[in-house]
Amino acid sequence: MARRWTEDDDIYLEYFVYESDTKLQEAADFLNRSLNATIIRAAILRKKRKDYYICRKWTSEEDEYIKTNYKLLNYKVIGMRLDRSCKAVSDRVRTLGLRKNLSLVEMDCEIRKMADDGVYVIDISRALGIDYETLRDYLRKHNISYQVMPQEESLKKARANSPWHIFKLRL
Repeated sequence: MARRWTEDDDIYLEYFVYESDTKLQEAADFLNRSLNATIIRAAILRKKRKDYYICRKWTSEEDEYIKTNYKLLNYKVIGMRLDRSCKAVSDRVRTLGLRKNLSLVEMDCEIRKMADDGVYVIDISRALGIDYETLRDYLRKHNISYQVMPQEESLKKARANSPWHIFKLRL
């Protein structure tokens, strides 16, 4: 039969979760409980406390890891490596002021240069990794002249890239 959680167990678990940056398995071993029981009890304690939410503080090492890897890895992978949830990682990225994508204002010089050189909007959007509609709206809003790819050229490119270009229809 399962043992009841004592007040001392709860106090230790709260302290461990709040102060420690190691895994809950160590707390489970110390309390002589299973990992699953420890995780469930920590969740119950988190929900029970209205005045504060027990969670580990972010360390400078974790912040540095996030800063170096947030563009390369998704939040789920970062969370698994740091033993944090995906939501916790995304909130921390927002708190640190990090962004995966540059804003269009930051890319304004490149956009204007390519538009002045006569590059089509679709090619600019592909080169800079921007959504076509977003880029077109930005160009209109800032009164930047741009060129739209003619329909014949667009169809020619699409047909050339299509796997069906081998089979030509005979009428």
